[in-house]
Amino acid sequence: MFAASWLTGGTLFGFGGAAEAHLTYANGAVTETSWTWYILKMYLFDGVQLVMMVTLAGAIAAVFRNGALAIGLSIGLTMGSSIIVTLLRQYAWVKYVLFANMDLTQYVTGTPLRSDMTLNFSIVVLCIYYVLFVIFGWLFFFTRNGISRHKNRLPPGQWG
Repeated sequence: MFAASWLTGGTLFGFGGAAEAHLTYANGAVTETSWTWYILKMYLFDGVQLVMMVTLAGAIAAVFRNGALAIGLSIGLTMGSSIIVTLLRQYAWVKYVLFANMDLTQYVTGTPLRSDMTLNFSIVVLCIYYVLFVIFGWLFFFTRNGISRHKNRLPPGQWG
């Protein structure tokens, strides 16, 4: 998407703006980067949110065996997550909530949800949630579909 939008914008409006500076005020200091680097960083950070929601939808689909529920719940949570996080902002434990860490652009803009949250902290929390979603999805998918080494009587190395 980044390459396609960059090429389309450059073709239609020229590539001269790519070298212009982008100023960001973060942590009491103004930093200067190129627009291209800033937009690429925003694409990457938003891509993390997409991967997490797709993984959550897959886990929900495996647990409840209902694709429509998984898609609807994932879209609803994506749309309502900012409201949920805003309501829970006053509590210290909100920094461990998935939705408080999915918006990594808060570290680019310099306005994290809580002052004790960092980019590395959010990445660790997201990795933990990702592993949990994959494990739960894997376990529920294989146990509900009856796929196991003992049930199908397959020798080791041929099941999975």
